[in-house]
Amino acid sequence: MKPQGALFVLFIFSFGLSNPAFSQKEDPLFTIGDEAFSTEEFLYAFNKNRQATSGSFTEQELDDYFKLYVNFRLKVKEAKALGYDKKPAFVEEMVGYKKQLAKPYRTENLINEELVREAYSRTLEEVEASHILIEIPANASPEDTLKAYNLLLDIKKRVGNSESFATLAKQYSQDPSAAQNNGYLGYFGAFQMVYPFENAAFKTAAGKVSDPFKTSFGYHIVYVHAKRKALGSIKLAHIFFKMNADSTLAYAKAAEVKAKLDKGEDWNSLVAQYSDEGSNKNKGGELPWLTFRQLPASFYTAASGLDKPGDISHPLKAQNGWHIIKLVEKKPVPPLEEVRTMIESRISGDDRYSSRNDQTIDSLISRLNVKIFLEPKRAAFSLIDGRIIEGNWSYDSKGSELKKVLVNAANSQLTTEDFFRYVEINQKKGSNLTAEKYADELWNSFLLEKLEGIELQQLYATNSAYRFLYNEYFDGTLLFEVMNEKVWQMANTDTVGLSSFFSEHRGDYTWNERADVLSIEGENKVLKSLMSSSIDTLFLLRKYTVGTSSEWGAAKAGLAEVFNSIDSLRLSIYANEKSVREIKTAFPDEASRVRFIKDEINSSQIELLTQSKSVLEKYFNGLDTLSLKVSSTLLEKDNNLVPKEYWKAGIHFVNDGAFSKILYIKNIQQPARKELGEVKGKVVSDYQEFLETTWLNELKAKYSVKVNARAWKNVVKQLNEK
Repeated sequence: MKPQGALFVLFIFSFGLSNPAFSQKEDPLFTIGDEAFSTEEFLYAFNKNRQATSGSFTEQELDDYFKLYVNFRLKVKEAKALGYDKKPAFVEEMVGYKKQLAKPYRTENLINEELVREAYSRTLEEVEASHILIEIPANASPEDTLKAYNLLLDIKKRVGNSESFATLAKQYSQDPSAAQNNGYLGYFGAFQMVYPFENAAFKTAAGKVSDPFKTSFGYHIVYVHAKRKALGSIKLAHIFFKMNADSTLAYAKAAEVKAKLDKGEDWNSLVAQYSDEGSNKNKGGELPWLTFRQLPASFYTAASGLDKPGDISHPLKAQNGWHIIKLVEKKPVPPLEEVRTMIESRISGDDRYSSRNDQTIDSLISRLNVKIFLEPKRAAFSLIDGRIIEGNWSYDSKGSELKKVLVNAANSQLTTEDFFRYVEINQKKGSNLTAEKYADELWNSFLLEKLEGIELQQLYATNSAYRFLYNEYFDGTLLFEVMNEKVWQMANTDTVGLSSFFSEHRGDYTWNERADVLSIEGENKVLKSLMSSSIDTLFLLRKYTVGTSSEWGAAKAGLAEVFNSIDSLRLSIYANEKSVREIKTAFPDEASRVRFIKDEINSSQIELLTQSKSVLEKYFNGLDTLSLKVSSTLLEKDNNLVPKEYWKAGIHFVNDGAFSKILYIKNIQQPARKELGEVKGKVVSDYQEFLETTWLNELKAKYSVKVNARAWKNVVKQLNEK
């Protein structure tokens, strides 16, 4: 049996002696030379293979897979011995794989997934809220910040004591719009507010006021009036009745048109006749797609109550007039996987990005057991002055503080010099922060970058799923490289070896009986007509019978266009001597293509024939490509085209219902040896198999394989218990 794929090709299986001195936990499953392989890593490979196949197994299948696995390990061990894993191209490729494969396991990705799911959950809900803003500049003093914070705490308390939030917003809010809207924001969903504001609104219960929170605008509190389910998007059409000083006339027109609609009058006609919306009255009054929260408040309830396309509302009053709306189509909020890419893009472009970084740092500090030494950190910050704002700060490379440890993380340390070097490289001119705050911002970036690097180093040692996956790519790539050189390319480039192999195995490459087979498949009536002709030389296309000059003229007219345009056509004309003389005058220049056969019959017979298989197909198929199919090929005996009982020279009619076939079998050739050029692909494949088998035998002799019988029994037991 030849297994499929590059990972395993042929196998040899060798059991060694088990070592009972090892504990069951520490025992390797098998060893190759001085290298041990664990039960855990074998089961990882085997279970992954089971998932890709049926999922079930027999012990024989397990044995077979183990043989393949041992052979795989032999080849990889030899690849390492030959230094394939040290080649620069391989090392560079593995660096890329190491980072790419780590993504699903890294803290940043886990945090990002949490943010994606959080954002999506907020697309399913809408919040109605008001707010109060107290502006704070980016470089505000701690005293000013505390003053704003305490003011908002006091306002929240007053709301709790039944004072009106709207009145307080009008009095205190520094949002310019508060003078008109009393801080009211209406309904909003995900991504419509800056992230800290969205967070506060969605996390505050309806009827409650949030704690003070900070955004880039200053400090806020938010009052949540209500929450509702997001209904998705809607496409409406409308008829608009403009309202002047008196709304009575506009409403009367709307009511009149609604009555006409209720009687079944055409919507589009009424839009064209009555709507005051000039831009779309000739388009049935259609509006663009809108989310439900984009609808005017007066539309929301009516639109959500329209169930089926074509449903029409009662007249609705809006700010500028009256409307009748019709449902064209509704779309619910799409599932997460349809909008994941859009959500990820929007997350990377808003405040969630910095929030993700903060959350990632916090999580990494916990996961890596990070310790930050505050006193050395304060000392380091004291050496960063205002030059950092200009992007030209530098540190003293001989400073005594440079070796002081700022961070311990896993088995790594980050020093003051590491931080200073990062600041020198990454500082930029033009920051609107104070030197202290800008240094703190760079500290967070430094910490994130370094901790993520340490996490990647630790991941291989601490996460078995990642370790096995990376090893799979590492070993698989090594295997491909060594197999390509030792087997695949060798078989293609070693022409002397290939020729020698073919000569030694010449008897394995022979033809069975072969024959040229002409197959004509089609309708029975067409095939039976063809059977009456000499298929071995000419195909009969059509037979005419003509008894009079007028009939001959009509037949000739029908034949002339086809006959004169296709060189491969022939005519056979059966007629008495008198008719032959008359007919010959019709073909003065076609003596070689027209055959006259004297036959003492009253009516002349005309046969239209061809030697061309393609002309035969075109003539009968016309527009119906299934009418006739013609093929001619050299076939071996016991093929799928010719039933066994018809494998003999001659013309055979194979009846298969409405559609049958004619088989013309000629020149049956006796079995013969194949030449290399006729079978090179198969010989190359067999030579590759021979080279691999030979190589595996050499590896077996070079490296001893020992299997731990007790560990193997435990593998079988574990799998049987699943």
